[in-house]
Amino acid sequence: MPNSDQNFEEKLQKTNQIIEALSTSDLPLDKSVSLYKEGMQILQAATKELNDAKLEFEKIESNYNGNSEL
Repeated sequence: MPNSDQNFEEKLQKTNQIIEALSTSDLPLDKSVSLYKEGMQILQAATKELNDAKLEFEKIESNYNGNSEL
C-alpha cells in the first residue's frame, strides 16, 4: 500500500526497490505477488501525482498566456 506521506521521488525509489527485489530474489510466490501489488499501487499513486502536476503546469502556462482559468 502506498504511503501517502511519500513524495513523488520516494515513490519512484520504492518502486525501483520492489523491481530490484522481484528481479534478483528467489522470493516465494505469495511474497512476489504481494510486492507486485504494492508496486502497482505505488505506481498508480505516482502517476496520479504526475498527472496532477502536469495539469497545474498547464494552468500556469494558460494564465501566463493571458487566459485566467486558475
